Amino acid sequence: MSTQVPSGDTGAQRLFSRNLKAWRKKRHLLLKTVAVDLGVSVSTLDTWETGHRFPTAEHLDRIVRVTGIPVCLLFCCKNGECPHRKTP
Repeated sequence: MSTQVPSGDTGAQRLFSRNLKAWRKKRHLLLKTVAVDLGVSVSTLDTWETGHRFPTAEHLDRIVRVTGIPVCLLFCCKNGECPHRKTP
């Protein structure tokens, strides 16, 4: 259901964990509520938010659909702007 993060985790992985948790907290949602919406256990969601594990591609897709957060913003957002996005 998830992949263990290697000891040399990347900044993108830390951003993912931080951004997922920030999204949930900003909406005042409990871990249990979001876990049910994502179809995972509370402990699985907790390991994603703490950076101990990383979601599979299937779960990442579900996270994007449930949260509405674009993948780029989950991984590289700083203050709502992604440095990798091209502006028209």
